[in-house]
Amino acid sequence: MAKTTTRVDLTGLNDQEIVDVLNKQYGKNTLIIAEHAVGMTVEFLSTGCYDIDLGTLGGIPENRITEVRGAFSSLKTTLCLMTIISFQKKHKQGFVGFLDIERTFDPKYAASLGVDLKRLVIINPDSGEQAGDLINDLMSTGRHILMIIDSIAAMTPTAETEGSHDNQFMGLLPRLINRVMRTAVTNIKRSLYDRKAPTTTVLAINQLRQKIGVMFGNPETTPGGLGKDFAYALILRVMSSKSMAVMEKRKRNGIERDVRVAQNVRFGVLKNKVGSSQFDEGEFRFNVRKHKDFERHTFDNMTPLLKYGLYYGIITLKRDGTKIYDSIKFKADASFKKALMNDPDTQEALYNDILAEMYAELETEDEHEEPKAPTRTKKKQILRKKSSTSNRR
Repeated sequence: MAKTTTRVDLTGLNDQEIVDVLNKQYGKNTLIIAEHAVGMTVEFLSTGCYDIDLGTLGGIPENRITEVRGAFSSLKTTLCLMTIISFQKKHKQGFVGFLDIERTFDPKYAASLGVDLKRLVIINPDSGEQAGDLINDLMSTGRHILMIIDSIAAMTPTAETEGSHDNQFMGLLPRLINRVMRTAVTNIKRSLYDRKAPTTTVLAINQLRQKIGVMFGNPETTPGGLGKDFAYALILRVMSSKSMAVMEKRKRNGIERDVRVAQNVRFGVLKNKVGSSQFDEGEFRFNVRKHKDFERHTFDNMTPLLKYGLYYGIITLKRDGTKIYDSIKFKADASFKKALMNDPDTQEALYNDILAEMYAELETEDEHEEPKAPTRTKKKQILRKKSSTSNRR
């Protein structure tokens, strides 16, 4: 028989009393007054790339579900590994699970980026259903959790693996992904407004595909259906190509060849419900090899710091072109970036100052100011002006 719940008499109670009574019956944080929720700030994990962190106003949100989508070799996994480094530094007792569904995880590459392999658990599920069950089980550990799903497109339903290649399985993957996302959201919602509760962060990687037969519009799509996008708090799209590679000529034993030393990657914020920076776009640079002043497997974070620092006036610019911030004072951009790179404390302080200015800019915008009506010139007026000038000539 179905379990029956006794109705509670809420007559004559104020809002706070109603919330307390129902939370006692249905569980903590089932109901919460909006005033308490508005003042709660979302914690973020840095991606290691200041361009993305500033573009999303913080980075990857904790206790939320985020998707990083893009084509192959567009640094999706690298961004997730850099996020793992930020999580391991912030939560010393946190648990990191990497669902290697594509079977492409490289421990040497992860270690070269700075990931602590002793605190990273690789999960190899046999099917998509097993991956969803593992995610739900790990969410109930009572610790801070970071789950990396690599990738959504590779989560194969059991019916597809056990069936024949001649069979068609329409809609199995979207139903599976939607179920995984619904259960993940259910496990996250109870701790959304409780700072003492452990956080559960899900970072999913997805692939970009193209629809067949699309003649007009955007043919790009992602596996897993359309329902999953509603569960994401942040959707980040990355794009790269061979034409965006940074090449350098290197000579050894009398033979010269072109070597790729860095890769430029474009990114776009398709959805952001926590940072108030929807539809932002930008470009960042990842150094593949060591060259000049850049180390191997690092992001070019000095360029956005200099650009945004000058834009917001945090870095003082003199008439002679000298740039001043704290104890750093140089005229050339390269010298300023090099000095900033060698001073991590000043680098972090400048990043925090820029982020604070971005949030202050959003708060001080005149949203109630009526926009001015655009001035339009009628076609007849343009023709009259042309005819008058021609008559004068």
